[in-house]
Amino acid sequence: MNIQLGFTLIETMIIVTIIGILAVSGSAFTVNWVRQAELNTATASLESAINLARSAAIRNATGVVGDQTSGHLCFSSHTLSVHIGSDTVGAKSTCSSTSLYNFKISSNITIKTASETDNFNCIAFNNSGQVVNSIVEVVNNSGQVVKVNCTMNSPLTLINIGGSATYAFK
Repeated sequence: MNIQLGFTLIETMIIVTIIGILAVSGSAFTVNWVRQAELNTATASLESAINLARSAAIRNATGVVGDQTSGHLCFSSHTLSVHIGSDTVGAKSTCSSTSLYNFKISSNITIKTASETDNFNCIAFNNSGQVVNSIVEVVNNSGQVVKVNCTMNSPLTLINIGGSATYAFK
């Protein structure tokens, strides 16, 4: 009686093939999971930044009145930054004024306005926390400083460049 120990070459190749198929399918799921996680993180950061900018504007540390800007949420170089006016009483907020907090966003994420062609630059809030019209200077992709209008009550859409999922804010 001859007792067989171990695996045959064919059995081993079948096992290696099955493990290879599982690894390939698992990596595809992992890429989609990472893209969705980036989008979820950016969405949470945007919501937090909007709420922080609004609350800082309501706090109105510089004492602006009417429809003057008391707080800004600005987006540049994959960073959402919350700004308030300078220490001068009555000083309006701009994207170059004091930054309260910065939220880093993945370089794969793009934030667009409702038109889907314009990139999001900023949102301005008055001392009541309402969105107001404001023109600010921002640095564009070419490194030039340009004046842009801040978004006015327009839905924002986050797009993961590598994926197809979007989220809209109103």
